[in-house]
Amino acid sequence: MRIEFRGNVTVSPNPLTPIRVKRGSTVVFEGVIYERRVEKQPALFSNIEATAYTDLIKYDRHVVFKTYNTGTTAGAIIKDLAALESGVDVTNVDDSTTPTLNSPWEIQNKIALEIMQDVAKGVNYWLRMKPNKTLYFKPKTAGTPIATIDNTNVIEADYSEDKWRQ
Repeated sequence: MRIEFRGNVTVSPNPLTPIRVKRGSTVVFEGVIYERRVEKQPALFSNIEATAYTDLIKYDRHVVFKTYNTGTTAGAIIKDLAALESGVDVTNVDDSTTPTLNSPWEIQNKIALEIMQDVAKGVNYWLRMKPNKTLYFKPKTAGTPIATIDNTNVIEADYSEDKWRQ
């Protein structure tokens, strides 16, 4: 999420500053400032552009040295790594139905966020951090198609050399 502050800005958020975006009384985004750029203008005005990520980005600063035994589920690995940050709610992490390891997995000097993303990708699950530090690890599901494209509703299409022409 990219956030811009324009005009007479009295707050200049530093990296890792917590941020919460609300729509009415509903929290729609909660995370931390990851990077910022400040552009000074004449007089009292400044433009500040900040990039914020969900709290999942905090796992980017944890280096992992760990071994997971045969039979450990993908969900159990996610729950274990989630414990590296305090206050994370893991009640929405599926672990009983996820695939298990076929052999021991030794992890050395790897970033926790990368491990979590690799595990999610490997078992076709999605990994999200929602407001209030609620971690979700759920299977990806195919949605219902809104429309079907066939020869009755296509005017023209051209495919050449592994690319659609525009």
